[in-house]
Parts: sequence; structure tokens; C-alpha cells
Amino acid sequence: MMIAYSHFGDVVSFDTTYRKNQSGRPFAMFLGVNHHKQTTIFGAALLYDESAETFIWLFDTFVKQCQFAKDFSSCIYDYEEEQEFFLAWNAMLEKYDLKDNDWLIRMFDLRKKWVLVYGRETFCADMTTTQRSESMNNVIKNYVSYQHNLLRFFEHFQRLIEDRRYEELKADFKETQSTPSLLFPVEILKDAASIYTPTVFKVFQDELCKAYDCAMQIFDHIGTVTEYKLTNHKKQFQHTVRYDFSDNTVICSCRKFEFTGILCSHALKVISSKDIKKIPIQYILKRWTKSAKLGNSEFVFANTINEDPKVSLARRYKDLWRLQTQVATKAAETEETYKIARTALAKILEDVDAYLKDNNIGKSISKIIETTTVPSASEKIKGIKNKKRVRGKSTRPRNALERVRKKKNVALGEPSQQQSHASEIADNNVSSNFNSQDLLNLPFNIVPGYHGDQVHAILQEHQCFGFNDNYIIDNNKNI
Repeated sequence: MMIAYSHFGDVVSFDTTYRKNQSGRPFAMFLGVNHHKQTTIFGAALLYDESAETFIWLFDTFVKQCQFAKDFSSCIYDYEEEQEFFLAWNAMLEKYDLKDNDWLIRMFDLRKKWVLVYGRETFCADMTTTQRSESMNNVIKNYVSYQHNLLRFFEHFQRLIEDRRYEELKADFKETQSTPSLLFPVEILKDAASIYTPTVFKVFQDELCKAYDCAMQIFDHIGTVTEYKLTNHKKQFQHTVRYDFSDNTVICSCRKFEFTGILCSHALKVISSKDIKKIPIQYILKRWTKSAKLGNSEFVFANTINEDPKVSLARRYKDLWRLQTQVATKAAETEETYKIARTALAKILEDVDAYLKDNNIGKSISKIIETTTVPSASEKIKGIKNKKRVRGKSTRPRNALERVRKKKNVALGEPSQQQSHASEIADNNVSSNFNSQDLLNLPFNIVPGYHGDQVHAILQEHQCFGFNDNYIIDNNKNI
């Protein structure tokens, strides 16, 4: 709620309402409107009465709380040195008279786990919250259910993995077929567009745009190192950037590159002032580039102790398949690369066949493949308690008039509407798919009196009845 107030708190509506709780006390809400013109809640309070003293206390507490939230957030995110954080924290406690607050004392003892100043040099790919994990927890609900046994659970979980890989492949294909649009045609942006994926390029471009709004001044100069002080537009806090022109090394006090792997606006401001047209190679993190997945993964070929031979075979196959797909995709571009790849692959195949033949390995591999069996999803797993499956009714609820008609039909011994409808459907389907001679050639004649399971089996076999289990069987098991 405090975050919403920081964005949309320029206009606040206040009102109280009664009879929303058992004691009948007034309930007050501070409301506003967001950028979608939706009502948003800034705060709420359950009051004892509506006296002037109560409202004075309420408004005073609300204002202090909003200001405290802003100062508390500043302590977390705005400071780059530990000593600066200490000074801001103590000033906040003094301002709001919270020196003896137990919760804040406990939080301060755990400050290294949540204050950004202690984690700026730890690379986290710009993931500062658990939002991605929470989002994936919500996505997985669309794939698995508590009713699944373990085998069925992992089958559906594999679907989730395959869908995520498919989305990644679509993004890979899209980046090869399009070029990011540049806000302004400068060389360093063109270089970034050729290196980064479209999503990361947008982040880099935003940082470069912010750089042009930074105010910069030289603070110190020692040998090959120059120290600058930079201030963002409409900000008072200064960032320190050290630049070494001997190797184009740039270090900013905000530690954004160490934190996210992308140069910050302050570093880009200094680089631009030095007329550098390309991103220094030491500041290009491979994981953000278009070639992030090129090359061999270090852990792919590591042998796992006591690994199942069938699992090892599948793992090796998947890795080789991935590499050959990359070779085929790239080598097919030109006739020359095609000939190089084809000659090399033919030589590799010849060497592999020779090795397998000399070591008599081919038969053992075939035996492993033949003996590989996948258990059925319907098999019960020993030691696992399966939950009973709850089936709902497939028919719609009947209204009062239909229930009266059904009772009347039962009393008169007439077939119900559903029975008549099912019989009509069966007759129509049979007549539309078979002539009279076909019906005589069937192992039975479809007439009332035959067992429902027999009718269903024959109709399904001849594909002339496509309404799964929608026929009606009465108490005597007649259709």
C-alpha cells in the first residue's frame, strides 16, 4: 500500500463506513486512483469512535507512516557505502523516535541479508526479489494436479520444461530475423544491437539514455586514473566513477555491472566522453549476448558416479543431438561450410564405427536400448498413497419442470427424454454409417435388450457412435 501511495499519493480520498465488523466500529480507508483509473488503497484503520482526537491521531499516523516508508526504502537502495547507510539509518531512527523498536533492532542485526549495500558486488543477473519463483509456482499449477501420482506428475512437469524451451527457441529465432530499433543512431548503440539479445539491448539503451542526463565533473586525477563525480537528473546523490585510460577500465560506485552484468549510465557517460565507439570487451558478459549458448558446456561431459547406464546413454545422446543441430544450422549457410561439415561428420562416423566394432560395444548398447522399459502411468507406486479421484456429474442440473416431467414419465412407464434422445442419436449414427445389409453382417442386431457394454464395444469398433458414454442404460442394463 505504501508503494502505491508513493506513485499515486498526490490525491487521497478518505471516508469511514459502519457495520463492516461484529462490533460495529467505524472502518476508515485512504483511497486513490492509479494510472488505469482503478481505485487503489493506500491505508486502512479500524477506529474506536469518530471523535476529533481519533481523527487527529489517524491523520498524523498515516502521514508519518508514508514518510517513514520512503526513508526506510532509501536506506535499503540509495546508499553505496556502509558508513553512509549507518548514518542514514540512525537519522531515520532519531527522526521517528524508533531507537527502542524491537523489530527494527532485529532487522538491523540481519542487515547483511537485505540491505543492498552489502550485496552490490554479488552478481545476481538483476534478480533482486523472488518474483520469478513466485510466477513459476503459479504457472506450474496449469500443468500438474494433486490428483497425479508421481509418474504422471513428472510427465506433466516435462511438458512445462518443453514449453519453456519452446519459448526460448522462439525468442532465439526472432532475434535472428529482426534488428532492434535504435532511439538514435550512435555507434555504441549499433555495437550493442549486434551483440546483445533484443531484451538486454533495451536495458542497455535505457542506461545510455540516462547517461545523457547525468551531470559530470572531474574530481581527481592520479597517473592514468581519473575520478569523476556524477549526479543523475533530479537527484542529489553523487556517484563516483574511476576511469583508467591505459586499459579502458571503468568502475562505478553503484556496482551495477557487478550486480547485473550491464554497464550503468554513469560508466557509459564517462566512456562516451572519451569518444569510445564500442563496448570494451571486458564489459561484455557472454550470458547476455546472442552467442550465449554457443560452445561446449563445462559440466556436460562430467561422469556421474554410479549413474544408470540407460540414463548415461540418454544424456550423451541429448548432448550430441544438440551439437549436431548447431553444426547443421550453421554449416548449411554456404556450400563451402556444408562440405567442411559433411566431410568432418563422415570421418567422425567412420571413427566411431571402428571403435565400437573393435571394442564389441555395439551389441551391449543395443541390449540396453531393448531392455529399457517405461512404466505405465497407471501403475501404482509402492509406499505412495493415491488420492481418490472425485468425478463430477457430466449432465447439467435439471430445472423444476423437467423433474416433474421425469416423475410423470416414470409413473406412466414411458422412456425419459434422455433415453429417447440417446436412442435417436444411436439410430441416426447407425443409419448414416451403415445400410441394412451392413447391420445384418454385424455380430448382432442393434435392438433393445442387448447389454449396454456389448453395444458400446461394437459401436466403438465400427466408429459409428462417437458420444463417449452418453447412451443411457436402464436398471435391466438395456440401452
